[in-house]
Formats: sequence, C-alpha cells, structure tokens
Amino acid sequence: MKSKTALLAILAITMTLMGAGLAEAATATGSVNLTAEVTSIAELTLGASVIDFPATNPSTASIPGVGTTSVSANVRTGSGSTATLTALAATDLKSGSDIISISNVTSTYTPTTGTGFFIAGTPIAMSTTSPGATLATGTAASGSYTGTFTWAMANSWSYANGNYTATINYLLTAP
Repeated sequence: MKSKTALLAILAITMTLMGAGLAEAATATGSVNLTAEVTSIAELTLGASVIDFPATNPSTASIPGVGTTSVSANVRTGSGSTATLTALAATDLKSGSDIISISNVTSTYTPTTGTGFFIAGTPIAMSTTSPGATLATGTAASGSYTGTFTWAMANSWSYANGNYTATINYLLTAP
C-alpha cells in the first residue's frame, strides 16, 4: 500500500509539474494610430506667352490670334469645394492713349485630357473687372486637365492705328 501511495504521490507531483507547463501563454496587444495630411493643391502651367492679332480689314468681323496658349491644370480640392480658373486682364488693350476694350478679346478652350472642369468650346470674353473671366469651374474637380486656348479679337473700323498691348493674368484656385 505504501508503494501505491508513493506512486500516487509521484504521479500527483508529475501531473502538477506538467500542468505548470500547460498554462496559457501570455499575450500583449498594442495599436498604432495613422494620420495623413491631404491638402488642396493647384498647379498651373501656361505656354505661348504672346498672342498676336495681325492687322486685318475691318470687313472681317473677327481676327484670329496667331498662336495658341497651351494650358495644364492639376487640381486637388476638398470635398464639395469648387475649383476655379479665372483670367483677369491688367488693363484694356492700349496703344498710347488709344484703347480697345479687352472684352473684344475672347479665348476658347479645347480639351486634350480631362473633361468637366474647363468651359470648353465657348468663346469667353476677357475682363478687367475682378475676379475676371471664368474659364473653368467645378465641384469635385480634382484631377489633371490639359488643353489649348485659341484667341480671337472683334474687329472694328473705329480702332485707331497702333500697336496695342495688354496682359492677362490667370488664377487657379483649389479650396
């Protein structure tokens, strides 16, 4: 009986020691919070900085500009924000004291890539009044857009002789 008791004691001690090895593994957890800052971006590239309207018989109602202006606009806006591209003339066309209203000059956009932002196919008159002529506008306008502006100027018998100049400034806004 003593040997049976001793055997049971040894078995109990062995089971206890084995049970210690079967205990549940320890675990630990952690987490990392990620943040990303995304902001509005507006990039504008224009080509052809000079457009010429050659002397033309005023019987021709419109003078096409010599040259075109290539445009590339990259826009990233906030959700529901409206991106815009405006063109504001610094002055009317001037030659000394003679003036031709800048509203006689129009530009027409033809897209190459990206649609839905620029106002395409419609001649838009230039303006000296802020914010200027709206050439592109749109909500959810994030994207890349390229194309070309062609130019025209209304012709008139009343224009005085001269070499007229004006500067058009563009502003791309991505709120």
